[in-house]
Amino acid sequence: MTAAPGAGRSLPPPRLLPLSLGICVLIAALDVLVGARPQIIALLVLGPLLACARLDVRHSVLVSCWAALSGLVAGLLDGTFLTVGFTVRWWGLLLGCALVVHVARRRAAAEMALRSLDLARRVTRGDHDLAALVESSHDAILAATLDGRITYWNTAAQQLYGYTPQEAIGAHVSMLAPPERGHEIDMLLCRLSRGERIEHFETLRVSRAGRRIHVDLTLWPNRTSNGRLIGAYAIARDLEQKRAAAELAQLYEEQRHVALTLQRSLMGVPPKVPGMPAAHRYLPATQGLGVGGDWFDLVPLGARRVGAVIGDVMGRGLEAAAVMGRLYSAAHALAKSGIPPWQLMQTLDAVAADLPDQFITCCYLEIHPDAGEATVCSAGHLPALLATPDGKVHPCRCR
Repeated sequence: MTAAPGAGRSLPPPRLLPLSLGICVLIAALDVLVGARPQIIALLVLGPLLACARLDVRHSVLVSCWAALSGLVAGLLDGTFLTVGFTVRWWGLLLGCALVVHVARRRAAAEMALRSLDLARRVTRGDHDLAALVESSHDAILAATLDGRITYWNTAAQQLYGYTPQEAIGAHVSMLAPPERGHEIDMLLCRLSRGERIEHFETLRVSRAGRRIHVDLTLWPNRTSNGRLIGAYAIARDLEQKRAAAELAQLYEEQRHVALTLQRSLMGVPPKVPGMPAAHRYLPATQGLGVGGDWFDLVPLGARRVGAVIGDVMGRGLEAAAVMGRLYSAAHALAKSGIPPWQLMQTLDAVAADLPDQFITCCYLEIHPDAGEATVCSAGHLPALLATPDGKVHPCRCR
């Protein structure tokens, strides 16, 4: 992601700073009137006040405490501890310290708002390809500041939780947790503020309509290019949908196993024919049910003749396997009767007419190994090929 324009710039001091400076000048003037040392006011109040423009809240509090303590020590050392002048300086000093801390807090809040805006711009405008990827994700993805304010909310998050981006952005992430799990939000934000990455945290969340959702959360800190921690990202996956998908996949696999078992049991294994070596291999498809209406068979016909049947019922699943089983049995019985191939095909066509509307192809070969001949009859099936001992393959000649 690329940084948005203005990223990394410091905010100007709040409007309270000129007022604070004016109060310090007034205190210095009063100090001069009562005959004390104005340079002490300038050193102990004005200096820390100017310094707070670059200090965070914690350091501003430390500076203010130092200024208040230094003012007390100065009054003790110069013997003015119980004088009116010291009282004026002391209360002015406390007021200045309070203003120091207040200015620092205002500045910190404004910088946090600027960083949140920068984060949202980087997600939505910085890298269009990455933003499009995040927006089209099936997982709910959101971004938040370290204090828990949401700054980004994708379409999947809206579908999962029910809040629109206008409702979610700027709100606190605690709105997604049931009341009894509010402590989890503080715990997760605390871990993220320490730079931890949290993988597969399963918990309960609540949608806008009040529906409780079991989710799997993955959270990780968001840092600037110089490593500064400014927020966090979160991916939420609906465990209920995941479990439903797993159950559906298991049911689908069971149905595939049943159909494949049915097909193999109906088709059986072609018998070995003495004097004519044969090989076969059947591989179901790896996608979908993987089970169709394909079948093949070898039928000894006597007088060293062999019948070979290859057929296909279009479609997949239990229905195609059931139709295949009926055609396989009919073709095997017709071939056993010794009728010629053309008559077998006509009779099989009559059998297929009584079956459910299916597109069926079939090829029947009557092979005479001793004579080196084969009679082929095909009904819409792929043409038979002849492989000669020299390794060449030719289409069978029709006559």
